[in-house]
Amino acid sequence: MLHWLRGLGRTALGAVLALSMVLAGGSSAQAATLNIDYAEAPEFEKNKQIRIFFDLLDQEFKVIKDLQPADIKEISIDGEPVEGDIEIQTYSEAKEWIGLAILMAAHNSYTQTFDALPEDEEGEGGEGGEEGGGEQAATPSTFDRAKQGIANLIRKLDGNDRVAVFRYDERGLRQVAAWTGNVNSAAKRVEGQEKCPADECKDMTAPRLFDALKEVVNKVKEKSEQDDGFPRRKLVLVMTDGKDPTMNNRKRREQKTAPITELAADTGVKIYAIGYTEEETEPLVAVGELASATKGVYREIPQDTKKEDIPAMIEDVGEEIKKQYVLTFLPNTEIFRGAEKPVKIRVEASKDGEGAGGEVENIKINQIPTDWWPIVMWILIGLGSLLGIFLLIKIIKGIAAARANRPVEVVEDYDDGPVGPYKGKLTVLEGTYVGAEFYLTEDVTTIGAMDGNNIVLEAPGVSKRHAGIKIEDMRFELADFGSTNGTHVNGNKITKQFLRDQDLIRIGDCKMKFSLK
Repeated sequence: MLHWLRGLGRTALGAVLALSMVLAGGSSAQAATLNIDYAEAPEFEKNKQIRIFFDLLDQEFKVIKDLQPADIKEISIDGEPVEGDIEIQTYSEAKEWIGLAILMAAHNSYTQTFDALPEDEEGEGGEGGEEGGGEQAATPSTFDRAKQGIANLIRKLDGNDRVAVFRYDERGLRQVAAWTGNVNSAAKRVEGQEKCPADECKDMTAPRLFDALKEVVNKVKEKSEQDDGFPRRKLVLVMTDGKDPTMNNRKRREQKTAPITELAADTGVKIYAIGYTEEETEPLVAVGELASATKGVYREIPQDTKKEDIPAMIEDVGEEIKKQYVLTFLPNTEIFRGAEKPVKIRVEASKDGEGAGGEVENIKINQIPTDWWPIVMWILIGLGSLLGIFLLIKIIKGIAAARANRPVEVVEDYDDGPVGPYKGKLTVLEGTYVGAEFYLTEDVTTIGAMDGNNIVLEAPGVSKRHAGIKIEDMRFELADFGSTNGTHVNGNKITKQFLRDQDLIRIGDCKMKFSLK
């Protein structure tokens, strides 16, 4: 009968969690879950930046790791897809800190569950008994395993993370460690906890879990309201067997959990729950429902798990907490420039075949003000162009006519060579000055159509000051002076380039070969 009840409990829990995903906007075919904690766009009009804080969980509610920008399939704002640049970091990488409240189950009906001993070593009191169970008492209990795992989880926190620890037992809610950033101190306090003494906790009935849970969520709310520097990401982690004497039917369960869900939503708190029991699992259903309703995570430690593996499974939850994601989105401002009213943002993601979408509403994104100065400048430029166009045409026509009527004096004989030593030369192979040789004797040799250049080429396509060659330590650097038609080396247009022997240079209609001395 007990075995049947355990199976029924597990089936019910799985069905409830699957239904909660559907009600949250997923479907039976959607394996992953994407929950957006919040989004913000402070000073969007200046930095054009939207930040989205979210969880991406697989069908087992574990964090999908190593998410990349390419895994974000679509970001939409008020139903319209918006393209832009995306950066993804984990909370740890983004230096986004966590406010974590931990609630430990410490009541005797749970904490006195011991590892089983071989039959020939069991005491007269049986497993978990008070009398004749001295040998068993030395075996770590579930509570001892939980302490170890929670202490190790706390030590994984860093930076400006904040943690507080509470326990609930037959005496009610008790504080283990006040809010602190000293993770080692908090971990040691957890390790120093003991189960409730038998003389104080004779009643083996489980205490009121959900009253304690509501009080812890409220303590997170109070702390975040009082401390301006408290982390924006707020979590409550509870490890429990789910037992609560008031949860005897579904209607009563809803009456107890609904205020917690509402309080968590108002405070921005997610509930992460780790369920473990050696009895029927039906009480864990409400814990899983509550975690799902607050967009948190539920983990159930299977009953056949080796007890020594329990601490590591608790630690894994701590790893996942630090590996949630921060998405920085710079939208294309031609598509989205902010909005007058708060907007709804939706994110669609897919990783290794597991896809999900999530959205968040009422996000204020200031509008980018119109920069009128470039528009005014273009208007002035246009007016100036219209006013000067006729004058420019006349000047251009006059220059063209003068050049057309002026004979080009081409010096055919350059055999006399340079006056003085030279370091290199240019030989014209094609164009107006074909056959000409120009010797490079100066540290800087300028080339252009205007008198005053070291090499004057009055040829089509040559600008007044077209290019120059600088010689330094026998290195010849050719530079274009912003000419109209450009300067080419071996067929490639260049801005600056060091020349090599036999390089081919084109300036206007003149194709020249560069040679070293």
